[in-house]
Amino acid sequence: MRAAAADPRGFLELHPPPVIFDEIQHALDLLPYIKERIDARRSARGQYLLTGSQNLLLAEQVTESLAGRAAMLRLLPLAQRELSGLPEALLPWETGRIRPKRQPLGLSELWFSLLRGGYPELAVEPGRDLGLWHASYIQTYLERDVRALRQIGDLTRGQDPQLYFWRTTRGVEVDLIVETGAQLIPIEVKLTATPHPGMAAGIKAFQEEMGRKAGPGLVVHPGDARLPLAPNVRSLPFAEL
Repeated sequence: MRAAAADPRGFLELHPPPVIFDEIQHALDLLPYIKERIDARRSARGQYLLTGSQNLLLAEQVTESLAGRAAMLRLLPLAQRELSGLPEALLPWETGRIRPKRQPLGLSELWFSLLRGGYPELAVEPGRDLGLWHASYIQTYLERDVRALRQIGDLTRGQDPQLYFWRTTRGVEVDLIVETGAQLIPIEVKLTATPHPGMAAGIKAFQEEMGRKAGPGLVVHPGDARLPLAPNVRSLPFAEL
């Protein structure tokens, strides 16, 4: 990125769009010159793909330099259905297409998957030392990225998943509420592989409280049972998320 800092216009001339600039947070002074290029061809879409690991700092600079000219996308770790090779599979509460059947995960396999996480490097290299990789990643992030952040304010851009926890004054609670736009999906997460109707108590209370706003409830567990636990509540193996 030294060339970009020394001669930004010359650097962009040598790398015409469509182009990808990785770790753009190391060359933030390049953004105003990218803006110049975008404004010269406002009818063109997708000229520059800018990636970076410092989400907060990068978002602040992009907002100031490329307001109205950039879309912010937040890439999360791989989901279970992506790791299973089914990235387009429907979520349990979605309808419209046939949901492919997935192989259930054994208990040991499930815990290994949870501990390993969804980072792409670990997914494609299952032989990597899990503890060493995670420790190195955290240390690198703390030393390289967090130290660079200054004066972090309210950085709100794009549509993040709307997830909530629900609890009443009486102590009735639901682990996870997913807002889909049309409905609120209540989800309980259990460690036991043997779901039973008593696990649906919090979900039923939520559905009664919310009425038509509440969607079908799910009790997620590490087993392979798919059972109705109550009216509009069913159990769901973790592997099917």
